[in-house]
Amino acid sequence: MEAVRVDKARRKVGGTRDMTSLGEYLKEAREAQQLSLTHMASTTRIQETYLKALEEERFDQLPEQVFAKGFVRTYAQALGLDEEEALRRFAEASRAYYAKEEEEKRKSREREEQAQKSKFNRNLVIGLIGVALLAVLFLMPREQSPPSSPQPDTAGSPALSPVPQMTDSSHTGKQGDQSRQKNRQEQAIPPSRQRSLAEARRDQLSTRDRSEQQHTASSTHPVTALTAGESQ
Repeated sequence: MEAVRVDKARRKVGGTRDMTSLGEYLKEAREAQQLSLTHMASTTRIQETYLKALEEERFDQLPEQVFAKGFVRTYAQALGLDEEEALRRFAEASRAYYAKEEEEKRKSREREEQAQKSKFNRNLVIGLIGVALLAVLFLMPREQSPPSSPQPDTAGSPALSPVPQMTDSSHTGKQGDQSRQKNRQEQAIPPSRQRSLAEARRDQLSTRDRSEQQHTASSTHPVTALTAGESQ
């Protein structure tokens, strides 16, 4: 029975092949065999939306042209139709669409190429301007700035440390230390030696006192001393 339906569909479609488009050609063959799109999608392993797009000739819902031709060949083979006849009808029906699509792709490529050229030219102009500015800055006479006065080199000279000043308390403490040291030295001398040193110190003091008294007398009464000398 399946073979009979296919043969009837071939005769029916073959007798009117020049008067029908691709969509009608495929749909009439499927309906003549009482087959659904769901069944054909399962048989051909093509999505039902693509089979419906072929029957309705909605080529914008199909993938690239090379894949669409493969769908037409497989669908026609599953329906028992002439594959070459189905491809011929597909080419006639889709010629205007794919020509327009190819024209749009060509214009899109031209726009992209033009954009790339414009970008290259813009970058080239910017680069030339930058080189020109650098050349102008390099060739401009540079203003000579006055020499700066040399700064004294204080890094190598030694820093003067402040001289410590002796305070009264430190001086007094030093004198006290000297007195205590002198007393310890005197205590270490034997008593007989201490008496001799004491007598010698008293003789020195008395001699110094007499000398100071004579000097004071001579400086206070110069005339008396001169008269005494003349009388002698």
